[in-house]
Amino acid sequence: MKKILIIFTAFYFTTSAFAADVTAWKIAPTQSKISFKVKQDGADLVGYFKKFDGKINFDKNQLAKSKVAIDIDVTSVVVSLAEANGAVQSPEWLSAKAFPKATFTAEKFSAQGAQGKYFRAEGNLTIKGKTVPATLEFAFEESAPNKARATGKTTIKRSDFAVGNSDVKKANGVENSIEVSFVVNAEK
Repeated sequence: MKKILIIFTAFYFTTSAFAADVTAWKIAPTQSKISFKVKQDGADLVGYFKKFDGKINFDKNQLAKSKVAIDIDVTSVVVSLAEANGAVQSPEWLSAKAFPKATFTAEKFSAQGAQGKYFRAEGNLTIKGKTVPATLEFAFEESAPNKARATGKTTIKRSDFAVGNSDVKKANGVENSIEVSFVVNAEK
């Protein structure tokens, strides 16, 4: 009987460990940033979003159970060229009034390399009501038992989301490729 109890106890703790929830991280907004860079007439035009939030359930040891959903407040966009700030929110570009939120969701993660700190997230990006598959490459490091930092980037095509005219000349010289980068600091 004692042997059966030991086996049952070992089985219980083993299966409970596998069924454990994936770590939930809370974004530290003042220490995090989502930014972008695009070429306009050969020069860099940069910008960022002042407001974003989301749910991050990520554990590098439980990638199959990890999930991310990030909501970006499109109305909070700031562009390095001051005169472009109003234009970027217009219906032709981000259409911020009609679509005030952009969203990235991912449920498929994979490790990249043997160090255990580089990853790939495969998911979907929604801008202006259009959803397109998107892949993010990122580094993830826990700096303390309850703190972590993710840094990464991806490249998107603005034409996939009907952001601006697809003809670069008609889009005020703004190229189609946009590099999106992020730094997310979070706590458990």
